[in-house]
Amino acid sequence: LSASPFTIPSTMVIEAGWYYVDVTSPQVILLCSDTVISKSSTSCSMQITEPIEGLTVSIFAVSQHTIITNFVKADTMGKLYSFQVNGDHDGTLQLVVNEGMFQDSCGNWNTRSNVVTLEKGTCVSVSSS
Repeated sequence: LSASPFTIPSTMVIEAGWYYVDVTSPQVILLCSDTVISKSSTSCSMQITEPIEGLTVSIFAVSQHTIITNFVKADTMGKLYSFQVNGDHDGTLQLVVNEGMFQDSCGNWNTRSNVVTLEKGTCVSVSSS
């Protein structure tokens, strides 16, 4: 075996400077306009601290009977998404984005979002005197 010494080509430029590495995980905040769903769905949003493209409803963990529809990017940067939540039965509905469901452009996984709890109730109580 023979070894040859490493040489730097005369055209190679090495620059000195500061380089920053993104090690911050994207954070997720879920918000809904109402906590009670009666006859129709409620409007919700998901805000992310960094632009993320290509997300789908598959990032959500939801309780049984929770239905998410109309999930769309609501801004040009990919930091805000809007969607509707409804339920197919009366009762408590929950949704969350668990940790590790998507990555930012530097490969950092998201942190777990807050848990949103909604009450689905189609019955209205009426009292008479």
